[in-house]
Amino acid sequence: MRVLILAHGHPAFSTGGGEQAAHALYARLLGRDDIAPVLVARAPRSAIGHDASFGAFGASPTEILADPPGQEHFSLESTHFTVLEAMVGQLLERFQPDIVHIEHLAYWSVDVVELLARARVPVVMTLHEFLLICHNDGQMIKTDGRLCRDESPAACAACFPHYSAGEFYLRKAMILQRLAPIARFVSPSAFLADRFVDWGLDRARITVIDNPLSPDLIAQGAAADPGRSNDDVTRIGFFGQINPYKGLDVLLEAVSQFPPALRGTLAVGIHGANLDIQGDDFRTQIAALLDANADVVINKGRYANTDVVALMRQYDWIVVPSIWWENSPVVIQEALIAGRPILCSAIGGMAEKVAGDEVGITFQPGNAFDLARTLVDIVEGRIVAPDMAAAYAVEAEEARVTQYVLVFATTLDPRRALAE
Repeated sequence: MRVLILAHGHPAFSTGGGEQAAHALYARLLGRDDIAPVLVARAPRSAIGHDASFGAFGASPTEILADPPGQEHFSLESTHFTVLEAMVGQLLERFQPDIVHIEHLAYWSVDVVELLARARVPVVMTLHEFLLICHNDGQMIKTDGRLCRDESPAACAACFPHYSAGEFYLRKAMILQRLAPIARFVSPSAFLADRFVDWGLDRARITVIDNPLSPDLIAQGAAADPGRSNDDVTRIGFFGQINPYKGLDVLLEAVSQFPPALRGTLAVGIHGANLDIQGDDFRTQIAALLDANADVVINKGRYANTDVVALMRQYDWIVVPSIWWENSPVVIQEALIAGRPILCSAIGGMAEKVAGDEVGITFQPGNAFDLARTLVDIVEGRIVAPDMAAAYAVEAEEARVTQYVLVFATTLDPRRALAE
């Protein structure tokens, strides 16, 4: 089976979870005899290295960098349909895929679905966040900072009054119409699947499969774990992109509220990138909070994914304080491989991942006081870290990849779905 994977980025140039998931699926499928995968990942023209729209990554014939024209922010339609049409035609002619897996529509636009439908190529698409639903960068957060629980044309127009409720109504109808040719959707969490069903997708078209992990990340987990330190300091690690949605400000505000008598028993390490490209107000706020908490917090900056497990194992807990819904943050999967418990916001896919307190605990999203209280309970021993010995199983990873292959196979031959 020839599978063409379209991704909105390559982890060599963009470290988001969707980019990592696309590359991990490609890498895992490479190891199978029944699948011939090709990854086509969006990358900046400078990475391609010449004026053409495509270029091989590391001289690989099946790992291709591409520069699609992008999409309109509101409609998600292509900014240059004829350029996209030519690019899709070249890909189909060169690789002759039996099926196309769209890992993300960003840069490729909703028009890529129409072009593949014209060519009669079956399509499977992974859902990663709410870009299709929410004009606010797919975050499902209102422009005043409150969580958005139910989209509607009127509610969307209240956030973006330069568009009318009627325009938002038409946007939704148009996008749903454009998605109609997609045979199957994959959602990395049940929470996200439920949201899209409420929005209008048919539940029968959605299969819940957590994001696959790269062979390299799994190999990192096999390395010897030095274990936690035996001193009286509790170490908390933050990993991921730094932006207003990831909750670093909530974490730092919580540290600011930590009792003076206990501050010597807490150490927080910040491992993250992209603070430099955020707005001035956010950068100023984070800089002030880091300075005010320099006795407890160390900003260690950008990190390589090849080192993430070893870095996480320097900590007792991994904190994920995102203030938006999140779907299936890769940092939680990385923490499970590292064998470290998770302290995360009780919201969306994060709460789903730590349900039952078997691999971590939750706190109220966006609530620095509740996080501070939880940290005090951890430091003083009222909250004990769960046993993480069985938190991750390699067999579960194999099962995810097998599920993906089954989705591809049953899309090509629906009769197989009845037999499974």
